[in-house]
Amino acid sequence: MTMLEDVAVRCGLSVRRTAGVMGVARSSYTRWKKRATDNVPLVASPGPRKMQAADIAAITRDIASLSHGNRRTSGTAALQAKYRECISRRDLHRNWFAMNGCDR
Repeated sequence: MTMLEDVAVRCGLSVRRTAGVMGVARSSYTRWKKRATDNVPLVASPGPRKMQAADIAAITRDIASLSHGNRRTSGTAALQAKYRECISRRDLHRNWFAMNGCDR
């Protein structure tokens, strides 16, 4: 029994109502429950898995060498194309913003 089901039983509510009170969509709850019974990760990053190991030092060095453009991301498209097999565009941008002290 999951924690959500346990709370529902203790409070005498339906799982649907308990999920709503906890701020969880019922569809998300049922998806997580199915994944748990199938022994797969409950939450996974979207998109295809990257096939090559990332050279973090090289990526960090290349990110640090980028200049700031009008939108503060000049050169990131070429950098993502260079490393597309080992890091997602989302993670590359997340790392770039973190290195430059930007809050998105």
